[in-house]
Amino acid sequence: MKDTGAKGQNLLTKGSLNHLKHQLKKTPEQHFAEIKKVIELAEKESIKTNVYLEDWSNGMRNSQEYVYQFLDFLETQSIERVLLPDTLGVLSPEESFKFLSEIRSKYPKLHIDFHAHNDYDLGVSNALAGNFWWFLPLLFIVVTVLVIWLRTASGKLILHKFLLRLPLVGQLIKQMTTAQLARSLSTLISGGITVPDSWDITSQAINNLELRRRSQSVLPMIREGRSFSEALENANWLPDLGLDMIGIGESSGSLREMLDEVANFYDAESEVRLEQLTTLLEPLILVFMAIIVVMILLAIYLPIIQAISSGPFGGR
Repeated sequence: MKDTGAKGQNLLTKGSLNHLKHQLKKTPEQHFAEIKKVIELAEKESIKTNVYLEDWSNGMRNSQEYVYQFLDFLETQSIERVLLPDTLGVLSPEESFKFLSEIRSKYPKLHIDFHAHNDYDLGVSNALAGNFWWFLPLLFIVVTVLVIWLRTASGKLILHKFLLRLPLVGQLIKQMTTAQLARSLSTLISGGITVPDSWDITSQAINNLELRRRSQSVLPMIREGRSFSEALENANWLPDLGLDMIGIGESSGSLREMLDEVANFYDAESEVRLEQLTTLLEPLILVFMAIIVVMILLAIYLPIIQAISSGPFGGR
């Protein structure tokens, strides 16, 4: 720095105990000692030092004792400014005002700068604004590739696995598939087709590829002489109540009638689940629209907030 003719340095330090422990893996005393050495060396070379407390906003929320210990130390050092950032937008305006007021009151001799806006959001916004006409074709290409991939067998399988893991949606898919299977099996069996052949035909009509994959073990087990309900249980996706009903129907010789009961029961259950899902989606859609509106408002007002932040708390 001396050889380049630099007159000042912004020293990046850890403004939260979490970053200090998990990133630097050091104690506050070790960190302060290293900072002191750097400041003293810079002073010998006539280089002024500003100290930047990275992650200060989280430090004030979660480890205020450490932050004030740090500021007590900085008050004894030969520095020009203390830079307090909230570049992730962690703090609310009320928290920012409260914390800065407390610090300015406790450390009147420190020259404090406050960096308030969200660098990441602004960076993304600026990148999109500056490369808008490149972003649109890129987005189109990504969506096109994703749609094509989802039409492949592997893509569909991954998508169907993901859908089964979703709350409500996964249960709804299983219940609708159970109702469809039970009704189709009942129809085929009443037409004189054997259980193995009925299952072979019906299982191929399962829309969810993951459930179809799990069901592939059922037919070999039936042909080995296992009971139908035991083979279905091995597929590990049918609801327990449905399995019990099919088992009772199989043991009592009224499998076709019980399959009809299973189909009717899970048709009704599917309607209930569908209503629950619809009820859940309505507020989610409203929240999504609210987020879009907030993003638009932030894009308008963030520059104004940035300008305001350089006012009363921009210096002493």
